[in-house]
Amino acid sequence: MIRLMIRTVLSLTVVALGGTSILFAGQTGRQFSLSGSVVNAVTAAPVPYASVALSNGSSTETDATGAFQFSGLEANVYGVMATKAGFVPAGLPGKEVPEDGLEISLTASVANIVVKLIPLGAIRGRVVDGAGEPVQNATVTALRSTVVYGRRQLQMVNFVQTNDLGDYRISGLLAGKYLLQAAGTTSHNAYYGEKPPAEGATDAFAPTYFGGAHRADAAELVSLSPGQEARADIAVELETEHVIRGRIANYRPNIRATLLLSNGDGDRGLASVALEYATGRFEVHGVRDGVYRLLAYQNNGGQQLVFDQCTIEVTGHDVADVVLSLASAASVIGTVQVDDSTGNRSPRFQMHLVPQDVVFSEITGPVWSNPAKNGSFEIASVPPGKYWVDFESGDGYYVASARAGDTDLLATQEIAIGEGGRPPIEIVLRNDSGTVRGKIDSPAAAKTDAIALLVPESCSRPAIVGYVASGVFGFADVAPGAYRVYAWRQGVELEYGLPNALCALAHGGVRVEVEAGREATVRLLALSEEPK
Repeated sequence: MIRLMIRTVLSLTVVALGGTSILFAGQTGRQFSLSGSVVNAVTAAPVPYASVALSNGSSTETDATGAFQFSGLEANVYGVMATKAGFVPAGLPGKEVPEDGLEISLTASVANIVVKLIPLGAIRGRVVDGAGEPVQNATVTALRSTVVYGRRQLQMVNFVQTNDLGDYRISGLLAGKYLLQAAGTTSHNAYYGEKPPAEGATDAFAPTYFGGAHRADAAELVSLSPGQEARADIAVELETEHVIRGRIANYRPNIRATLLLSNGDGDRGLASVALEYATGRFEVHGVRDGVYRLLAYQNNGGQQLVFDQCTIEVTGHDVADVVLSLASAASVIGTVQVDDSTGNRSPRFQMHLVPQDVVFSEITGPVWSNPAKNGSFEIASVPPGKYWVDFESGDGYYVASARAGDTDLLATQEIAIGEGGRPPIEIVLRNDSGTVRGKIDSPAAAKTDAIALLVPESCSRPAIVGYVASGVFGFADVAPGAYRVYAWRQGVELEYGLPNALCALAHGGVRVEVEAGREATVRLLALSEEPK
């Protein structure tokens, strides 16, 4: 599986707090102090009452002026990390403020260090109807376009509901560009007994983005700077609401089940649902005219997912007597053949399926399997739909071929799973791989966190991503062939996970030829030009 190694807030904590712990010769026993201040990276204002921690486990809190002090410290290298709600540490990949004051080499007392925190932002606004009246209990979702495993996806960041004035506020947002979508009331009420909870009389409306569009690709973006509070008002057109009623068959009572209603207008499965936990009876409220997918799922006594879905058309009236019958989905099966003259039949290998369907992605996330000793594998209960395919191998092996019937999974990097499953996947591993070692000659690159990308000229197999440390990078378990090499600073949103994006990169960069059992070397004069 291609892994893009970008440090997060958590990993920065590990680097800063769990980093070097080397005592300086001849310094043991002497004690020093370390003091400074925590400031807002945008305004330079002090940040009072922030937590400050050192890699030796010591911690303190800034005072009302943002100042802190540690005493009784031995000579050492200390990581320094400041945290406070509503901020993130400066220096994270993709942020605009450079890293400062995260590591201190203490051989004497040090004062006046400055640790910076970047303030998070917020988006607020109002949802109104065509007459300008407030819409209460509308669900407003902040979405962000981002690149995950080289593929651009629209991800939900957070959602809230409007109050009685139609107002909303979504806080804790990193700087960037967001889509704001207003959809119907979101709730999932469980109840026992004959009578479901009463729903307020509200009209329904089509999911609507800031700017008035009903599709994400036509929506207006909201730009947010660090610490900024932006405004995004959304106007919707109300329609008569309807109710969908039915029951879930093969339902295990008193175990949480979930119903989602989604459509082609960008609805992400949010709906107002009442579910009777003892019997599986349900009601879905706030439904306007249209064609929908109704999905029910339950983790049936463990991790196995059981689900059912159906298409429902609503035309001017309520829909009753819908039955969803929970069952396991078809399994994805396959075999792994090892083409290896040494006789090794159990190299490290995994296959991952990442749902393209946003609803299933939020239900299941990536699913994966290891092969058994006989080379067979099975990914159980995979809901129908399209999936991206990733492979991860090691120990000198690479995926030489991966096919599902007539589909070349290395070239297409995706698979469609139907109601009846999929033809068996046949994978062949080889161990005649080579390696690539590289260096970036630019002095600036040696001080910059960066990623390297190895792109096959043939576009017939996935790219390989590596981490650049001090200007040096490497790729192991590489299939023989011709490649193009790039290196970008971390934080660049680089698309390489789909064939069209991959092939666009197959003609630039620096060329390198990989031979079986040999190490190829490559030198880059500087970091690659960032994609537009």
